[in-house]
Amino acid sequence: PCTRPNLPDRGRRYTRAVNIEIRPVGPDRFDEVMRTLSVAFGEKLDRGELEDERPAFDTGRNLAAFEGETMVGHASTYPMELSLPGGGTLPVGAVTSVGVLPTHRRRGIGRDLMRRHLDADHEAGTPFSYLWASETAIYQRFGYGIGTLAAAFEVRRQDSAFLLSTEPRGRVRFVDRQEALKVFPSVYERVLPTRAGMLSRDEAWWNIRFRDTPHSREGASPLFFVVYETPEGLDGYAAYRIKEGWDHRTGPGHTLQLEEHMAATVDAATALWRYCFEVDLVQTVEGWKRPVDEPLLAMLLNPRGLGLRVRDGTWLRIVDVERALAGRTYGREGRLILELEDGFCDWNAGRWELEGATEGATCRPSEAEPDLVLGAGELASIYLGAIRPSVLAEAGRLAERTDGSVRRADAMFATDLAPWCAHIF
Repeated sequence: PCTRPNLPDRGRRYTRAVNIEIRPVGPDRFDEVMRTLSVAFGEKLDRGELEDERPAFDTGRNLAAFEGETMVGHASTYPMELSLPGGGTLPVGAVTSVGVLPTHRRRGIGRDLMRRHLDADHEAGTPFSYLWASETAIYQRFGYGIGTLAAAFEVRRQDSAFLLSTEPRGRVRFVDRQEALKVFPSVYERVLPTRAGMLSRDEAWWNIRFRDTPHSREGASPLFFVVYETPEGLDGYAAYRIKEGWDHRTGPGHTLQLEEHMAATVDAATALWRYCFEVDLVQTVEGWKRPVDEPLLAMLLNPRGLGLRVRDGTWLRIVDVERALAGRTYGREGRLILELEDGFCDWNAGRWELEGATEGATCRPSEAEPDLVLGAGELASIYLGAIRPSVLAEAGRLAERTDGSVRRADAMFATDLAPWCAHIF
């Protein structure tokens, strides 16, 4: 039987931070945090975006690294709820704004910031940590695994014909941003229980999600907001920008950049896609952060024209294995003994007995012989259903100790729909 090796440090060499203190920062240090992050990410500060970020910052756990009184790094965790297979939710720490000044990299400051955040999650009883990774190699060292996959598409108008002819039951209409922020949540909250990997959004995060500053537009138009409604009520919405494109011979070649498409019914989803494809002057519709099992692929007459591409989406870290494994439902009834290797959150390391079913689950420590041996990142990748255990076994990242246990794990961790997170936080 194979053993699972530890992930390498990719050849990096660190000089341990000397005279670096990590401590909490409050709202009074907000501007200083933003200035530090703008240098860390090589971005220009935008006052409008700063003001959008401030309400969320006030609700987060904000840690900064200081050399003397100079801020040299920062990371935040925000309390949210994560949707799980089976429709339930559990608390999650949404990690964002992780950055270290270029003058202070390769000293372990980022690692120390993550150490403090995960320890705090553990102490608070938060079973998950969740993030989008700017560089994916970084967070695997801390036990994160791919939590969701993200699909991107780019379809030309001539490839946007639908296979079936349907008549929508309702209508699409424009709303302004103020109304959008008021009515969109009703649709989002209907979709959230159907897809694992989605995050709860409070008022501050809805505002951030659809911020509309010149910096966020990147040369495109302000956001347009549309809703789809039937006599029974609102069933879907879309937010998008238009990027102008003109050719002196062929005329208009605008691109519709889809920011978010959310539908609670097939009727609404189809009607909103048709609307996007038929906007005047638009020759291309593009977007990403779509579910990997994008239904549009099966709707089009020429599915190849969708140009669907898949990449990693969010990254998940299981902080409390017992609570996490007991918190979701499973695709079939079954029992597994998991031997978990977890060097970064060592309280998770050991053997766990999982008894899962379609109505619930239990998880407890065990001394029995293991069926599967895997690491924290591997468990995170299979937890929401993003990657099957058999795929990790074929990649040499999961060891089967009992015949048939990988196949049993595939069936237990399977989900009806692929996990999905609709926005970067």
